[in-house]
Amino acid sequence: MIWRAPATLEALDAFLGDLVVAGVYADERPLRGVAGLVDWRTGTWLTHALRQGWLAGAPGEALLFPPGRRLGVRAVAAVGLGPAAGFDAARAAAAATHVAELAAGLGARKLCLEPPGRDTAGAEALRRALDAALPDAEALLLG
Repeated sequence: MIWRAPATLEALDAFLGDLVVAGVYADERPLRGVAGLVDWRTGTWLTHALRQGWLAGAPGEALLFPPGRRLGVRAVAAVGLGPAAGFDAARAAAAATHVAELAAGLGARKLCLEPPGRDTAGAEALRRALDAALPDAEALLLG
């Protein structure tokens, strides 16, 4: 089951589940969308990880970290999306598959995430990828 909500701190704070996934573009600072919200709620932990070089935002990259006290999930995953410029349907599909496989590998069944990209292609690719990798998952799409 997939449902949608605006990408707000209120929606993120209300979510209780297994995993929040934050997509990180290689060339987008400050962080925006779910990545920016997660960064705020974790006391800029994601910004720190970027500054330390633990994550660069490269496609296929993933960093798992604890959610801290303010998020009601077991873990947070930051995934690299590559450069924001030129982000197209093919990259959205690859990112969606990566996210779905990551969530399945972690045993996550209740997810909160933002579709990759800034158009409907990312949301559709994510729906297909989640249906294939996690057919019984519940996902809240923010944005």
